[in-house]
Amino acid sequence: MSQIREFKNSDLEELRLIFKKNIPQFFSENDLKDFDEDLENNHDTYLVIENKEGLVGGAGYVKENENTGRVTYSFINPKYHRQGFGGILVNQCIKKLKSDKDITCIEVLTSNLAHKFWMKFNFKIKFIKKDYWRKGDDLYFMDHSI
Repeated sequence: MSQIREFKNSDLEELRLIFKKNIPQFFSENDLKDFDEDLENNHDTYLVIENKEGLVGGAGYVKENENTGRVTYSFINPKYHRQGFGGILVNQCIKKLKSDKDITCIEVLTSNLAHKFWMKFNFKIKFIKKDYWRKGDDLYFMDHSI
């Protein structure tokens, strides 16, 4: 049984540990600093998912401009990969963004390692930048029209 809830400051250390477990496969060490900054600025739109053992992961959503939303920093403890937790989180972020009637498009910046996951939610590749994140790890800019 899992539950999604809003981020609380008391979640920070456990969430950072989960983030680190996704280094180097999905993130780099430098990404942790960026995550910390993003969370500090957007903590009110960051969600966590937990089960009886504790936090499983998190994902954020922000309004980029009047008509565009973005899903940010979605990650799951590798112990729980491919068990549906990421999909539950992403669906909740999309639902939150869709509740804003002005938003007509949702974006995500992802990589060649995770872009197929986003395709499951009808995100389409807009462009790719080779070696953007690091060598062998390309930026996939994807969006989903509402």
